[in-house]
Amino acid sequence: MSFRFTSFVVFLFFQSALAHAGLLLTFSENPSGGALLHIEGQGVIGANLGKRVDFFNLSGGDPFATELEEFDLSVDMINFTQASRLTQIRLDSDTSGDDFFLNFDNSLKSGEPFNVNEWLEFNLFDYTLLTPGVYKDETDSESVALGGFQLVIEEAEHATAVDAPHSLALFGFVALFVLRKRLR
Repeated sequence: MSFRFTSFVVFLFFQSALAHAGLLLTFSENPSGGALLHIEGQGVIGANLGKRVDFFNLSGGDPFATELEEFDLSVDMINFTQASRLTQIRLDSDTSGDDFFLNFDNSLKSGEPFNVNEWLEFNLFDYTLLTPGVYKDETDSESVALGGFQLVIEEAEHATAVDAPHSLALFGFVALFVLRKRLR
């Protein structure tokens, strides 16, 4: 019951967060291993950006472990604008701060509308290399041109606690094992 309530509250929080960012990327743990990434946003591009969009000034701390120095996530050509598709995401943890790059097949041009709402699955990605939190970039020219940028990394759900029914079942099996040993 509390898990559903918590999920609902988190959902409402992130929905309200979207209203403040033109582009929102949300990493969550994939239950079958790896990571899920939800890319969503819409608006009109406010300046010519080129093929590579960089977000340098992420507020909120360091989202990436040092092992992710120039770590590339290949993307299967996601339509971003009518003329440009997202082809690659780069996570970069460096000495001057954490960076996040989006690479496109064509330049993003001023006045082009963008609209994206896609889920990506990265099965071989180590989710523990991400630091949960909300990271924003509201000052870089790229972020301003997109109406804001926000990166959300959700807490890992499967690495933390065992559900009450599972822990009760585990306790029962241990009790049966101990009882069986005693009866011998």
